[in-house]
Amino acid sequence: MVVPPPRRRRRRTGWIPARQRQFVTDLATSGNVREVCARIGLSRASAYKFREQPHNAAFAHAWDAALDKYISEIANEAADRVIDGETRPVKYKGAIVGEKVVISNRLLTALLLYRSQPRTSRAKPPKTSTLST
Repeated sequence: MVVPPPRRRRRRTGWIPARQRQFVTDLATSGNVREVCARIGLSRASAYKFREQPHNAAFAHAWDAALDKYISEIANEAADRVIDGETRPVKYKGAIVGEKVVISNRLLTALLLYRSQPRTSRAKPPKTSTLST
């Protein structure tokens, strides 16, 4: 197993545990890595770099879980729209004269495809050393 070198000093900035928790929490509600990174004051590149480090596997799994939660909420919203339809205005000569309920078969197809695919983690497993001792 690869062990990261010890750090000389503990940084007060960067991916400290409080920022990691905030990132994961915000990611579960917005689903947008760039937006969340801007909100917590760190770069998107640093987020992906931090995620890829072998000793940050727990963070990577939390990231995946947050995105899965966000996608699941979107899928639930899509299911509601498939069942109830979407209300759209009916216009005649530029004026709204009523409304109609539209049910989207394309949304239903996308939802069925999403629900039929197995969920797997996008986190990379920790790298192990191939050297024998």
